Amino acid sequence: SISWKNAQDNIIKNRIFSIRDKITTQVAHDIKSPLAALEIVMDDIKELPEDSRELTLNAINRIQEIANNLSKGGAEVEESKAHSSCLISYTLMATINEKKLELQSNSGLQIKLHDLSDHQNFIGINSTEISRAISNLINNSAQALNYKGVIEVTLKKLDDKVRITVTDDGAGFPDSMLGTEIVRGNTIGKDDGQGLGLFHASETISKAGGEFEIFNDSGATVEMSIPLANNPSWFASNINFSSHDRIVVIDDDRSIHDLWKRVFKSKKITKSVIHLQTNREIEKGMSSVCDNDLVLIDHDLRYSKNGIELIQEKKFKHVVLVTSGYEQEDVQKFCVENEIQLLPKYLVGYL
Repeated sequence: SISWKNAQDNIIKNRIFSIRDKITTQVAHDIKSPLAALEIVMDDIKELPEDSRELTLNAINRIQEIANNLSKGGAEVEESKAHSSCLISYTLMATINEKKLELQSNSGLQIKLHDLSDHQNFIGINSTEISRAISNLINNSAQALNYKGVIEVTLKKLDDKVRITVTDDGAGFPDSMLGTEIVRGNTIGKDDGQGLGLFHASETISKAGGEFEIFNDSGATVEMSIPLANNPSWFASNINFSSHDRIVVIDDDRSIHDLWKRVFKSKKITKSVIHLQTNREIEKGMSSVCDNDLVLIDHDLRYSKNGIELIQEKKFKHVVLVTSGYEQEDVQKFCVENEIQLLPKYLVGYL
């Protein structure tokens, strides 16, 4: 009877896996059509303000990566994740902004980010995975608070690791959950809950060699300690302004030019700076760039060509690609192959 029961259990498990694979394949297939439509209108969002454009591009890229992961399947996805990393400060900021927008109709709910790091730390987790984990934890807190209260996400750098803490001012975790293993399917006070959020976050951190802990401290608290990863070879960890004759800033957003001006002033950089923003300024100004000028250029320009195309065409000798789209694989590959520094635009204010 035991053998028969085990055989029946295996049959049921195999059926579940088969059905799940079919659903996954179908979702991956179906999601490609709306994604294709989004990609068609991506050129149109160049007219949006920088912050709105960045939020939209991040959302599209995340959906695209999720669809690709569904298409590839488990083993391939796990292998690709093992070789990926993300700038955790930027990923958290983008995730929090996305959650604020998603939950903005709940006026009694506040989501706060406290970034106490140096903003230049990479961890060995795919940005989509860590973003999904944080998003799920925020959803859990929001539902536990009945969408009235405060959720705080804190990032700190501690020697060779970073610590992310997600806490709320609600009733906290039930005693039955504290000090026990986090298992799939264990949901708290949600009739339609599947118990995936906490389990997925724990599994994501564990696979990266990190530590995951839940406890109560004036509310439910989730604490994640994650080892730091090496900075990617494309990352502009520092920029040498002193060895160049002039600095040329090419960006279609005036706020970025203003930000660079503040950076140059705070760093007491007195070199001549040329700012090119409009199509006319870019067209005219690029021809005057000299070999020893340092070019700081955006990638997603409201111009007939993007940053990479202009770099290839003008053959700038000294250039840093400064873009919010730094996570795009083709952008990173271009910079590595051409030994060009890549600076996430988010970090301009923290140079």
